[in-house]
Amino acid sequence: MEENETTQIAENPAVESAAETTSAQSTETVQTEPKKKSKAPFIAIPTALVVALGGIFGALHFNSSAKAEWLDDYDAALNAAKESKKELLVAFTGVDWDQISETLFSGDSENPGMLETDEFAKKISKNYVLCHLDMPIDEDKISEEKLDDLYSLAMAFNIQALPSFILLNSEGVPYATLPYAEDMQSVDALVAKFEAEKSKNAKIADLKEKLEKSTGTKKVEVLDELFEIIPVEEQSSLVDAILEVPSLDPENKTGLLGKYVLIGTYAKAENAMRTGNADQAVKAFLEVAEGDVLEPVYKQEAYYMSAYVSFASGLVTSNVSRDQILGYLQKALEIYPEGEAVEGIAQTIESLKEADFDNPDAMLQ
Repeated sequence: MEENETTQIAENPAVESAAETTSAQSTETVQTEPKKKSKAPFIAIPTALVVALGGIFGALHFNSSAKAEWLDDYDAALNAAKESKKELLVAFTGVDWDQISETLFSGDSENPGMLETDEFAKKISKNYVLCHLDMPIDEDKISEEKLDDLYSLAMAFNIQALPSFILLNSEGVPYATLPYAEDMQSVDALVAKFEAEKSKNAKIADLKEKLEKSTGTKKVEVLDELFEIIPVEEQSSLVDAILEVPSLDPENKTGLLGKYVLIGTYAKAENAMRTGNADQAVKAFLEVAEGDVLEPVYKQEAYYMSAYVSFASGLVTSNVSRDQILGYLQKALEIYPEGEAVEGIAQTIESLKEADFDNPDAMLQ
């Protein structure tokens, strides 16, 4: 495996992981499913004292820089972060089978990995508690209980590649996942990435506070700024504010009304689908597509989603005909012919014309 590779989790002995390169190299697979045998005990690196001794005449001055102390127990690291009010940095690696991981953590005091150096410790330890979770290929190196814990954490944090870094606030709430990339090859570059995510998280917290205090069109503007930077998995937390937009900005003074009416429609359609009401989901998209609030680009998306939900949910076999679905797609084409999605929609229409609607399961494969 080349040094600028990132290893992707899929299947391999200890984590049986796979290398997903950040350049264009080969991949190796590793799996996040717990193995029957598991985990190796983690050993924390002791912290060296910083000592400065000045001679009587200032002739002698010794400096011993602090080493980076990486805890190997997640719960202990989380408790330390809460007690110290520091952020928590978690590094997931596969040192004994992944070259990139080995460059970060060599375990050799004479030739330390990048994240074991004095330089890294000086720049990171003041603001972060450090936790290193390594997933070895040799199952005999780790206890079954420990490895099960590692797999559980990897899945909880949705780790897709090794090495990867997770940033959490002092309360243990994750706010960033950073798979290793080529632009992380120096201490300065890596620390800059962490600090950028930390600043972004602080901005998100500030915007959430402003959202609570804002009203009218100002609230819509704050919502939009927050929606664009918040992690995708957290966007659902904004649904209540999103559904407020029509009443907050009925005259579309912000120019954002159509955008959030459509996003709110996705939320309504998802709720309908969860209760098995695909008809209601299709109806929700059709109502906004045929209304006068959405701009053409959003109408196109709404018509397309009407067709997609009808087809994917199997409605085509009941009360929605092939012609209806093709009709939704045709309207999507016509409503915004200059849109970037037009070519794809046209191809979908041609494919559906030739599809076997009597065998929907085959069409969806």
